[in-house]
Amino acid sequence: MVDPDMFPYKPIRARIGPQRFLIFDALHMMDKLSVEGIVSVTKLNIRRVKDQISSDLKIGMVSQAGNEFTLTTAGMDLLDRYKSYKRANNQPLPTPETYSQDDDRDDQETDHQPLDAKSQAAAEQEHTGISDALKGYTIADDDGQIRSQVF
Repeated sequence: MVDPDMFPYKPIRARIGPQRFLIFDALHMMDKLSVEGIVSVTKLNIRRVKDQISSDLKIGMVSQAGNEFTLTTAGMDLLDRYKSYKRANNQPLPTPETYSQDDDRDDQETDHQPLDAKSQAAAEQEHTGISDALKGYTIADDDGQIRSQVF
């Protein structure tokens, strides 16, 4: 993996979600943490922390040494710019106490209402159309591992 601190990068938008902010802030304040340490500090769901850390590793916002993670220069810059953005707009920063995981749609069970016959038929037709459009395509992740093939 290329060290993102070695090369200039194009700054990304300074607006990040509350969960990502809590993770970045924990890494900044504690310097380095394991996934379990991040969960302990942020009070976030472990699955959410693992997913975010994995994503941020790929784009160079965090780095890993053993089982501990730290913010890179790019991650620290994003965190600083986010804090400045929030201050400039008189908005409070998220805290584990003010951020409710009830807002985390990934962890909520949804109450699905059954579809009526017309809506069910439309959904099946849309699904068939999408499947037909993808026939012959292979979907792979960033490491080249095949995730699915549509025939």
